[in-house]
Amino acid sequence: MQVDPTPSAFPRQAASQAHARRAWLIVGLLTLVYLLSFVDRQILALLIEPIKADLQIDDLRFSFLTGLAFSVFFAVAGVPLGWASDTFRRNRVIGAGILCWSVATIASGLADSYGHIFIARILVGVGEAALTPAAYSLIADIVAPAMLGRAIAVFSMGSQFGAATAYLLGGGLVAMLSRPGAGLPFFGDLAVWKQMFVIVGLPGLVLAPVILFAVHDPRRNTAADRVSLAAAWAQLKPQRAFLVRHYCGFTALAAAFFSIMAWLPAMLGRRLGLDAAHLGLTAGTLVLVCCPLGTLTAGWLADRLSGRYGREAPLRAAMIGMLVMVPAMVIIAVAGSGPLLIIGTALALFVSPWPLVHASQSLQTSVLPRMRAQITALFLLIANLIGQTGGVSLVALLTDKVLHDPAQVHLSLAAVCIVAMLLAWQPLRSAAALVREARDV
Repeated sequence: MQVDPTPSAFPRQAASQAHARRAWLIVGLLTLVYLLSFVDRQILALLIEPIKADLQIDDLRFSFLTGLAFSVFFAVAGVPLGWASDTFRRNRVIGAGILCWSVATIASGLADSYGHIFIARILVGVGEAALTPAAYSLIADIVAPAMLGRAIAVFSMGSQFGAATAYLLGGGLVAMLSRPGAGLPFFGDLAVWKQMFVIVGLPGLVLAPVILFAVHDPRRNTAADRVSLAAAWAQLKPQRAFLVRHYCGFTALAAAFFSIMAWLPAMLGRRLGLDAAHLGLTAGTLVLVCCPLGTLTAGWLADRLSGRYGREAPLRAAMIGMLVMVPAMVIIAVAGSGPLLIIGTALALFVSPWPLVHASQSLQTSVLPRMRAQITALFLLIANLIGQTGGVSLVALLTDKVLHDPAQVHLSLAAVCIVAMLLAWQPLRSAAALVREARDV
């Protein structure tokens, strides 16, 4: 009788497969959380016109709700929350964040002035700042390195599915709540846009305890493993040149992505003459189809290139995406309206989420595990302060103060995105060269 010389191979293989299944279940649950966070975040863009009318504000002041109120505090809060994610159980940090942003979203619907909704959006930003550094760090700990690009891509898809859900579900809800006699129990006297905030804020109150009790954090940090942001930056001295270039390049790309997501409904609505319901259907369908497909392509491309280029692969993949983004924005600029505008928008939505995957993958493979969340939070601080706040508000500033015509927002959006690509190219090219040199030494 022939005896298997490795009798423990099958139990080890079964255990490995079970671990992989658990890891992907956690990735799926975190993706659902990310989806919910983007519904709470993106519903604001769909409701731009009724909010402006009720609060009597212009595009620039509205952009502050997306940029200044949300992004600044999202970015600043991310640094201490990144430290918390490197120090405490990441499921607890994420659960607390969900509760914070959900309650704040509901409060947005109860706000009776611009100042009140501004404060509520600040708290939404603070709550959502807890998610991404902790989630990226957790995913990098539980997923095999060969699948990391695709795992981060799946998680990143939550943002696109969330935006699509905000547009598609939001458009339908606006139409339903606008009917005579329709309205939420106990909230029926609120304006439709206020009821929308209440609706999208409620699911988080259910999902928070699920994350708290269903997601296991495998890390066992000791006091010696805990590193402050200052100490982490000091220990990363050999990698600072790379990190500075990485931050600069991907921050510029983030400005393009956030600008597109913030101004997509306004651009399509103004150029195509769509009401809220049809706008939600059109924008939601474009985001639902193009963004996830682009995000999966980004993860696949980075993993495909990693066999040849190693840690340089995400940077090379990001640069390929930039070569696609520029002609997409040119099409949007010259199209004006009609089918050509839809084609350019679809192409831009396909490639604009790529930096979400490539920036995160590059960071997770470049720093020690006990520093990942803080270094990621530092990147998010810079990307949001400069990228989201600056990019989104710059589009509004060009539209209001230079073009003097809200209908020309597509030109402002195209200009900001093309300049962002030009600014990102050299830093990312230099970062890739530094990685290549370190590999060849």
